[in-house]
Amino acid sequence: MQLGVRDVQERLEAMFAEVSALEAELRSFIESTLEKHYSYNWIKQAIPKAIRDDWHQKKDNDVKQGKIPETDLINYADFSQYKDIIIHNWRIFSEFFEDKERLRIKLEDLNNLCRIATMHIRTLDDDDIGANRVAMRWLKSKIAGGSGGKKVEAREVDDVHPIFRANPFMIEDGAAFISGEKRPSEDTLKRIDMHLIDSTGTPLFAEIKWTNVDENQVVGYKKLINSQMEKFRLVWVIPDDLAYARPQIENSGAEVKVFSKKEMLELIAIRKAATESLLEIKEILTKPFDYTIQSDKITFMDVIRACYFDGKLEVEGKPKRVGLKQSGIGRYLDLIRSISVSPYASTIPELTLELIRELMAAPYSYKEARFYMIAKKGFMSVPESSHIHSSLAARISAVWKCANDFHSRYRNRIRAIYGNDVRKYDLTYRVMKVISAKNGNILDIKTLVSNLISGFVLAPLSPTPKIFHSTFNQYVYNSVDTSGFENDFAKRIIEIATLKRILIPKSGIIVMWVLAPRSQDGKTEPDRVPCQSFIFNTDHTLYLEVN
Repeated sequence: MQLGVRDVQERLEAMFAEVSALEAELRSFIESTLEKHYSYNWIKQAIPKAIRDDWHQKKDNDVKQGKIPETDLINYADFSQYKDIIIHNWRIFSEFFEDKERLRIKLEDLNNLCRIATMHIRTLDDDDIGANRVAMRWLKSKIAGGSGGKKVEAREVDDVHPIFRANPFMIEDGAAFISGEKRPSEDTLKRIDMHLIDSTGTPLFAEIKWTNVDENQVVGYKKLINSQMEKFRLVWVIPDDLAYARPQIENSGAEVKVFSKKEMLELIAIRKAATESLLEIKEILTKPFDYTIQSDKITFMDVIRACYFDGKLEVEGKPKRVGLKQSGIGRYLDLIRSISVSPYASTIPELTLELIRELMAAPYSYKEARFYMIAKKGFMSVPESSHIHSSLAARISAVWKCANDFHSRYRNRIRAIYGNDVRKYDLTYRVMKVISAKNGNILDIKTLVSNLISGFVLAPLSPTPKIFHSTFNQYVYNSVDTSGFENDFAKRIIEIATLKRILIPKSGIIVMWVLAPRSQDGKTEPDRVPCQSFIFNTDHTLYLEVN
């Protein structure tokens, strides 16, 4: 059968997405396996010099072109290099692949049949696709468990239900979540896993299954709901390995929605990794922080409160300003901390961590003397500043590494699992969509700020009121006041949405200055613009990446 141009393009794009996802898994597998054997020095000890030099050259090119370089050098790898890396370290990888020649053939099949074909827009026939998928299945079976050495286990109530509660569109587009039980109960309708409302306003009850199906349960639940309401829908949500039961479920009176068990397991693993990273960020920002003030080591509760400290110490009869005196940086770190412990961190940890990375990577403005400057490389570039204390710079870099490592490993898979739909994988969009649904497409700043503060539960830490300086035997009182910082937190999230064109600034009486994208000499650059309110942009095809 002759395929049309559009069919060919869709086939190429689908195959390229599959191989890109596998490539992310393979990179993660190689990195974790070699790191386990060589610790932090694995690149120098395990990667052939020619490949290592190639990665450094690509990173240098990024820097020269003004791009943010990758934190993990392996992200510069070409698909053709994985074979050389694994064979170079065959003593380590032989336990996974066993047959060196077969590994070489499979990786060459993938490289030749998919990467070259898709990049050069050549036609892929059914034989090509078949060979490609055989190679992918074989590789995945060999590296399963290699990226960490643990098989992903999932529990229906604790792991699967929360994903559907946070993402009701996975059951049906347009469905809105009303309520759900963490554990089944015997009280009235509470025994049913999820209560939603579909796009027509009809109550939709969903029963989530993971390991088994009981047709008698369908009959019982339908009878139960019938006793309390006339119009409703009952849906059985089942994994693809239970799809054989679909006819029996439908004959018993329920609709059936089938999901990929493999993708669900993958998302569960990603969410667990995100939760661990969020906890690590919280620990980095909330563990004690030491800072020396006039030869006296002071231990603050955390790095944020250290940033918030600005006091005066009497030295030789004269007042001297002391402390980190970095309230702007403290405010930014406090926003990241606040988001890392927000309700979204519990319900959608993988998207929350991506937002934190965006907050660090997106351009931001700061005041230098009388003028406002725009840091195009984002907050993650702050450690490069000479006036930043080295221990503070180290904390910022540690947070960035945590968020960026997750992003590098899982970004492509997260987007693929969410259907490559920005309206589903972008937390900023999802939050702004909810606010717009309640308040209309034209949003005033006060409404946006109040909704973001309540939605994320944004709240600054209380500054340290005073410290005792033992060398000079006197108290040093703090002059920093964080009241209103939660408004600044919310405004930065608004700015992220504006930089991505999710929100469009509306002119009028100036209420707020915000960074917004502006086209200049064929390039999109951030620029400070005044605005009175914002328009929620419903055309998601116009959205931008922040970096």
